[in-house]
Amino acid sequence: MLDMELAPPLGERILVPTHLLYRSLDPLAVQLLFQDGLQGLVPWGFARDLLAAGTQTLSGDGDVQVWPDGFDP
Repeated sequence: MLDMELAPPLGERILVPTHLLYRSLDPLAVQLLFQDGLQGLVPWGFARDLLAAGTQTLSGDGDVQVWPDGFDP
């Protein structure tokens, strides 16, 4: 369990409790399970390479971008 921020384009960042999952059956992907007060756990999957690159610098295009803690895009 870790805390992640959702950063909507025109709004305030939202801190969201998140589970990070990796499954050996799909080695190129990771899955995030966001804790939603209404729906429970909401899954969201994306490329493991995006997560790895985002630990170093701003990475990704469009709706999904990842960056390290302390970086302000």
